[in-house]
Amino acid sequence: MKIGIRYDSTERDIGRYLISFLLPAIMLSMAGEGCSKVYLPDQVHFEPVQKRTVLGLDWRYEVTNHEGDPFQPFLPEEEGGPATDSTRGVVVVGSRLGYITCLDAINGRLMWRTRVKGRVVSKPLIDKRRVFFGTSSGNLVAVDLDSGERLWKYSANGEIMAQPIVNGDTLIFATNANTVYALNKRTGRWKWHYKKERNKEMSIRGLSRPTIIGKQVVTGFSDGTLVSLDLADGSLLWSRDLSSKQTHFIDINTTPVLEDSMIFVSSFAGGLFCVKAKDGSIVWSDSTLTGISGIVRIQGLLWAVSFENGIEAFKVRDGSRVFSYKPEIWSMPNKPIIADNLLIVSTFEGPVFVFDAFCGKLIQTFATGYGFASSPEVGFSRVYVLSNGGFLYAFKLGREGYLDVGTGTRNKGRKLFGPEILEQTAYYEQ
Repeated sequence: MKIGIRYDSTERDIGRYLISFLLPAIMLSMAGEGCSKVYLPDQVHFEPVQKRTVLGLDWRYEVTNHEGDPFQPFLPEEEGGPATDSTRGVVVVGSRLGYITCLDAINGRLMWRTRVKGRVVSKPLIDKRRVFFGTSSGNLVAVDLDSGERLWKYSANGEIMAQPIVNGDTLIFATNANTVYALNKRTGRWKWHYKKERNKEMSIRGLSRPTIIGKQVVTGFSDGTLVSLDLADGSLLWSRDLSSKQTHFIDINTTPVLEDSMIFVSSFAGGLFCVKAKDGSIVWSDSTLTGISGIVRIQGLLWAVSFENGIEAFKVRDGSRVFSYKPEIWSMPNKPIIADNLLIVSTFEGPVFVFDAFCGKLIQTFATGYGFASSPEVGFSRVYVLSNGGFLYAFKLGREGYLDVGTGTRNKGRKLFGPEILEQTAYYEQ
């Protein structure tokens, strides 16, 4: 059974349009061969999961009602994404209309809801009793986790599209103006910032989330440069050009992934790289692996997702490819996540895909009709994902779900907007 997905060119901003139509003509195509057995570097064999429904719809909540929104046909992106807190048992999610919403993570009950200026375009970060998130107007906002009351706001120099990160009393985030900021997380006071000039050529919408490695802050920029900054004062420790001598779409938008003393990261047009954390020297690279929008690792494997090539797996030690597969229904993917040995990928105009994280077998898909502009979140034995239609979905891991969309909507009597009707399909590839 195939899933019907709405494709409407008016729904893409120029960045999405360029990615979907221009880049495939200039990038190397490597069509997937389907799922086969994968042996990890140590020759430990993992049997693929059995054919089954591994995610079941538990509840959903209408975070944003787009009815009457004049920009919905042109910018239907919900980039905020969900974040969970295990201490208080909540899930917090932002929206394009500026709402930040806190729900009970188990049953979807509304805890509080507040609104800020600008679109919420970063996944929130929950740290103890505070929630931090970034907006399209360049504000980093801190609110109280229990009440939603605003604690402070810091005005930066550009959109804050990547989730902030905390180390001790320091909050670190990046803006699309090629700037990394460090603030006092309690007061919002400036500590330091580091800025690079923006790439003057065409670039991709998105940001690399800073990663803290010991006393380093490692992040990428739109000019294809990966840098390491001193956590204490923001001074430059090392810098590495990963553009592979390309000039267009060389952005490093993927979050650096750490394995032992190695960092894995990709430049959109420059390829996939493994560098040493201590000095940024390149261990291995592959300039043909372009268009990567997210990477994640699991037990010796590095999974990468891209519009052109679908999902691919590589050995972390040398970058050799062990698997490549592109589903028939595929669009621009978001950063993948790992949950219960499952690789879960949401796509911009298509379904959420569930793969076996060891062999790449496609197990299940979910489609809502609008697609997804943010990555899923795992917590409380559930996977949470925000659709571009404004609904937050909670899927229970490891059991059969149900399709009664009225159960758990928390919006009784409200007309659902557009084609936001969940399709659940056990989708198997031989």
